[in-house]
Amino acid sequence: MNLFEQDFVVHSRESNPESQSYLEAGREQFSNNCKLLFQKFMNGEVINSNTSPVGDFRRRLCDLKENGVNISFTTNGRIKDWYMSESDKEFNKKFC
Repeated sequence: MNLFEQDFVVHSRESNPESQSYLEAGREQFSNNCKLLFQKFMNGEVINSNTSPVGDFRRRLCDLKENGVNISFTTNGRIKDWYMSESDKEFNKKFC
C-alpha cells in the first residue's frame, strides 16, 4: 500500500507558546508521520514506543484516533504493542 493523498489533521493546540510554535512549524511533517504510521499499521506491522519509525509516537497515535482511525493494542509487560486488527483494517479502509 502506498501513501495516499488524504492528510490527517494534527491537533491544533499545545499547552505553552514554545510547544505551539513547534507544532505550527512541523504540522505538515506531523501529518506525514501519521500517514506513515497508518500505512505501516494497515500493512500489518505491530509498533510500540521502542520500534516506532516516527518521533513522538504517542502523540501521533492520538492524532490518528482523533481523526477516527481504529487502532488496537495489547500490553506486553510495561509496553503497549499497537496494531490494527482485521476489523480495524476493514473500518479504516475509508481513509485510503
